[in-house]
Amino acid sequence: MTDYERLPQFVPGIRRAQVLARMAGGGSERLLVEQAGEFRFLWFTQPVRVWLDVTHEAPERVLARSVLPSGISAERSTLREFEGSYVLAAMGARRTRLVYRARFEPAQAMWPVLGTMAVRHTVAEQFRAMAAEIQRRAAGDTAPQAAR
Repeated sequence: MTDYERLPQFVPGIRRAQVLARMAGGGSERLLVEQAGEFRFLWFTQPVRVWLDVTHEAPERVLARSVLPSGISAERSTLREFEGSYVLAAMGARRTRLVYRARFEPAQAMWPVLGTMAVRHTVAEQFRAMAAEIQRRAAGDTAPQAAR
């Protein structure tokens, strides 16, 4: 979940992810991450570019919210607002529950039905790919899965 710069290798719809800044302290880590990709469904695609203020509260929580770093104009971000979180909870000795929540507002209106379908389809595909990568790494496999 936090291997940002390798996300394009195994998460569909993410073309680029780059950690621009990293600060540690107080038991957590904060990062500034730039991410670019797209939402897609059938022939419809909607570009996505966002800068995220990410807080890692290891080992169980990752929080993210959109920001505009100094020198970046609002027109460059395709999301007006984003808030998301991953929370891990132990479910016994060998199982972990992963809960993802996100809320965002695009900077420009999307097609009413296709836009919603593209977002839902892409997020579901990305979540499945991330879960598969977590399982693959937990099993000790060193060859990354390819993003579709």
